[in-house]
Amino acid sequence: IWGSVSDAYTSFDLDKTGDAGPISRTIGHGAIQNIRWILPLARLMMGGDSSIITARSNSFDEPLTPTVFTLKDSLTVAASALRAVRVDSSGFFVSQSGRKAYETFFDIQKTDYSGKELTRLNPDIGVPGFVDIAVQREPDTRIYFVRTDGQVACLLYDKDDQVEAWWRIVTDGVIENVVVLPGTLESRVFFVVRRTIHGVTKRYWEKMARIDECQGGTLSKQMDCHAVYQGAATATLTGLDHLEGKEVVAWADGKE
Repeated sequence: IWGSVSDAYTSFDLDKTGDAGPISRTIGHGAIQNIRWILPLARLMMGGDSSIITARSNSFDEPLTPTVFTLKDSLTVAASALRAVRVDSSGFFVSQSGRKAYETFFDIQKTDYSGKELTRLNPDIGVPGFVDIAVQREPDTRIYFVRTDGQVACLLYDKDDQVEAWWRIVTDGVIENVVVLPGTLESRVFFVVRRTIHGVTKRYWEKMARIDECQGGTLSKQMDCHAVYQGAATATLTGLDHLEGKEVVAWADGKE
C-alpha cells in the first residue's frame, strides 16, 4: 500500500516524516495475498486472494498515518479481480469463484466488518460467473452483475426494509458491460450489447428505460430496443431491414 504525503497527492517522498508523511506498507497475510481492489468505507477495505483486510488506526475516526496503521483480516473470503462497489456504508464484491456476491458491513457488536453472502438463497443466479458490476440508486437501489452468458443478474436491495430480490435481464444478444450515470428522475443505466445483424457482429450502447416510460400510452419502451416514427399516417415503415426475421411490436395511438 502506497499512501502519498498529506495534501501532496503526487509525492511519495520517504524523507518526509511525521503524521503527514507517506505510507508504505506490505501485506504479508497467508501464503499469497495479491490485492484485487481497495474500497473506502468507514475503514479502508482491501480485497485479497485469501481474505478481506481492513486498515485501522487506534480509534474509529482517527486518520491513518505512517505510525498509526494496522492491517487485520475481517473476512476470510477470497475476492475476485472484479472491482467492488459501495452503497452507503456497505461494500459489495464478488468472491474468487466469480459466482458468489457478498456484502460487507460494519457490525457494531463486533466493532468490525462482517460479511453476508447475497446469493445464498439463489445460488444458481451466479453459476455462469460475474464479469462486471454497477450500482443504481434511483428510483431504488439495484446492483447489476453482468454474467458471462450475456445476461444480467440484478439485485433489488433495501437494507431498511430487508429486501433482497434477484431478477434477470435477458435480451436478443449478449450484454457485455454495464455503467450507471446520474439522471434527473432516475439513474441512467447503460449496457454494451453485442448483437449479430445480417451475420455481422455489432456493439451498441443501449439505455434502460425509466419506469414511467414502460406503462403504455403514447410511448412505451417495453421491448429490447425501439425506434420512433413521427409523421403522416402510414401502414408501411421503412429503414428497418436490420429487423428481418425478428419478432417486433408496434405501438400506435397508445395501443399495441
